[in-house]
Amino acid sequence: MGEAGLVTIPVAVAAPTSKVAAGADFKYLAFWRVFAQVSGRPDSVWRHLERRLQGDPCYFYIPAFSWRRVEIQQLGLRLTQAQPVLDLHSGPHPWGRSDAPLQHAASFAPAEEGGAESSSAVSQGSSGEVAASEVAVWPVLLGAKDARILAHFIYLALEAEMAEEDGLTEYEIEPRGEELVFIPAVRDARLVQDAGWRLLIREFDSLVA
Repeated sequence: MGEAGLVTIPVAVAAPTSKVAAGADFKYLAFWRVFAQVSGRPDSVWRHLERRLQGDPCYFYIPAFSWRRVEIQQLGLRLTQAQPVLDLHSGPHPWGRSDAPLQHAASFAPAEEGGAESSSAVSQGSSGEVAASEVAVWPVLLGAKDARILAHFIYLALEAEMAEEDGLTEYEIEPRGEELVFIPAVRDARLVQDAGWRLLIREFDSLVA
């Protein structure tokens, strides 16, 4: 709670757009999507991302479901590099009720570091909507303030891949806003570069083994 009282955080759910999503028993992983003004060298990786998007917003993606460095670094870096075009819904969703899978997300207890799944799932009626056993949301462990700090970590990881012998130059990140985005995913131990997760969005279909 801030000086002005409770803060409203925008929340949205990404529909599965992967061609390998059909029939998958997927989970929803929470990510902070941070919009920020970034200043630095003109040939930085961030500037390349901005030019690639041709005026569309460029976001930092920070895993909110885990405090493990491997997941924050690998998934956060890969999503930030990919800048996926997400099919986001904050109202009625194509798979059922408008509050699925958000209705219990705020009340989940913290998971163990290995990522214990919540047994709370979306329970829906007999109208052909998603059943309770088919959708689960992993806990949200990191807050918006954590995401703003970790944006620096992701930025430095981006730049480190392109850094020359003279090292990184000075930069500034000025967060302008953040939203909580739930992205569908399945466990896949083969994807060691993505911390053992397959994100079910089209930009990651090239990773199919």
